[in-house]
Amino acid sequence: MDFETRLGAMVAKELTGSPEQEAALIERLADSLGLAIAMATKGDPALADTMLTGVEGYLSEAVAQHSKLARLMAGARRAS
Repeated sequence: MDFETRLGAMVAKELTGSPEQEAALIERLADSLGLAIAMATKGDPALADTMLTGVEGYLSEAVAQHSKLARLMAGARRAS
């Protein structure tokens, strides 16, 4: 199993509907992403800023892509 699949599975397991747990997950992912960007740009602030701009756009698209599923899951949790 590749890294992307393993990471996706780990994240999905943590999405329990608990706001506190999901906030902690987002904080940890953001910290890990910050480390990855710092390493990829060798600490260069200008390169990091450029990469962050791209990441922000990608993240916005990902949120929009997953929003329908998130609404469905929230409705299912309320119904159960």
